[in-house]
Amino acid sequence: MDIAANGVVTADFGGMQPVEFTVQVAGAPVNGTFSYTGRATGTIGTGPTVIPSASGPPSTNPATPPAPPSTTAEPNEPGASAGPSGPVSGSWTVQGPVDWSGVRLTVDITAPVAARPFDGVPVGDYAGAGATQTGNVVDVRPLLDNGRYLCQGRSLVLFFGGTKNLGWILFPRQ
Repeated sequence: MDIAANGVVTADFGGMQPVEFTVQVAGAPVNGTFSYTGRATGTIGTGPTVIPSASGPPSTNPATPPAPPSTTAEPNEPGASAGPSGPVSGSWTVQGPVDWSGVRLTVDITAPVAARPFDGVPVGDYAGAGATQTGNVVDVRPLLDNGRYLCQGRSLVLFFGGTKNLGWILFPRQ
């Protein structure tokens, strides 16, 4: 992923390794993998993390929110050490339309039966009945969606809560 100073983001999924998943669909476990190819582009804005208040509208909190426990870098991973001023974090918001036209999705089911319900299809084709087959486990707006971020050392953690409830950990190209 490349992020320009003006917030324009290019997410290039070329060379992505498949993501393994296990979900419950109609009470039965479904195992498989998914991966994207191609590129998406859009513009991201950043700001302080918005924390909902039980008594009214959301308020902003400039303090550093903790990273989700599952996204904490291990000490020997690239980018695990924080800079002298510590981690930087806040909101990660889409500013305008995202071009998903170049992104393709492949989904392989490995259990209870082997199948490939999606083979290089546009990511938008996954929505609806197709998503039901895999318990909506595939992110149809990977990386370019509203959430929060944490920059620590040379790593970028993106976390998308709500119904998505997932995170991405990105490290610099080697």
